Amino acid sequence: MSLSKINDKATLLGEAEAHQAMVLAQNGDQSHYQKLLILVESMARGYLSHRLQNASDLDDLTQEILISVHNARHTFDLKKPIFPWLYAIFNYRFQDYLRAYYRTRRNITQDMNDSDERDLATDPHLEWEYRNLGQKLLSYLVPQQRRIIEMLYVNGNSAQEVSTALNISVSNVRTTAHRAIKRIRSKVNTQHE
Repeated sequence: MSLSKINDKATLLGEAEAHQAMVLAQNGDQSHYQKLLILVESMARGYLSHRLQNASDLDDLTQEILISVHNARHTFDLKKPIFPWLYAIFNYRFQDYLRAYYRTRRNITQDMNDSDERDLATDPHLEWEYRNLGQKLLSYLVPQQRRIIEMLYVNGNSAQEVSTALNISVSNVRTTAHRAIKRIRSKVNTQHE
């Protein structure tokens, strides 16, 4: 038996297993729903691992995919194969990530090109403005989010260091930071509209 036939057989078995787990999950079987989410997480990581270089982005996007599958599970047609449905969600979330990523990069580049050539170190007024802006952005956050953002991005701690200091998981640190950044973006975008 050739390697491609073995892979095809494994894929068919995986799809059959995922489909069965979805059928049972839609009928209220929590253990099969957990099994489905574990399988989806593994598939999503495989899908994203060669597309993303940043481990934090990979974790965040995998979580967003899991949330999307959870929120859209009622839309799955049990008569159809599950893998195309899942990969459509993976692709949609990845495209959404790319749009946000390039929009942010474009805005940062534009801001850098539009800004004064003055150096922060030689202009105390400009330094004061940036510090105030930073404080204003942090004021949009709840205390736990603010603490994590300050530790990660102001103090330069790693997610592991923040995790240890606050006695929470690394995953929780990353999730909270991701949500905090989304909250700041949302507040800034609504103010500019």
